[in-house]
Amino acid sequence: MSARTYPALLRARDDTMARAGELRVPTLLLLGSADTIVSVEAAQAWVARVQCEKRCVAFPGCLHELHHESVRE
Repeated sequence: MSARTYPALLRARDDTMARAGELRVPTLLLLGSADTIVSVEAAQAWVARVQCEKRCVAFPGCLHELHHESVRE
């Protein structure tokens, strides 16, 4: 990752969190409870800020790429 990329990612993260309440479309967030790339707690905090219709589904024991997991619900 370049020296410019990391600060840009941090700004994008902060902007995404700050603007979550502006979302106006039904939202579905799927996440793996064992994700080591995206913080599950941060994702759930983001969903809590979303004001429109929303659903958050955490798949126990799954990692970041849910489409590669063998768990079926």
